Amino acid sequence: MAAWMVSEIFDAGGGDVGITVVPGANGVFTVTVDGETVYDKAETGQTPNLVQTKDVKAAVRNKIEAKSAVPV
Repeated sequence: MAAWMVSEIFDAGGGDVGITVVPGANGVFTVTVDGETVYDKAETGQTPNLVQTKDVKAAVRNKIEAKSAVPV
């Protein structure tokens, strides 16, 4: 599951996203973007389903687009 989610998140962010996979106990699964939690299995009690995966991808994409739209 984790490898598939990594590919989905990379698909959403492309070269603008860095992905770190850290082994954890009890199926820990957390997605953060710039320190902000986008998805946390501990909060939902489940691995993301297809709809939630699409929501996570959209959130990652939106945060990357918002960050790139901010003038430097």
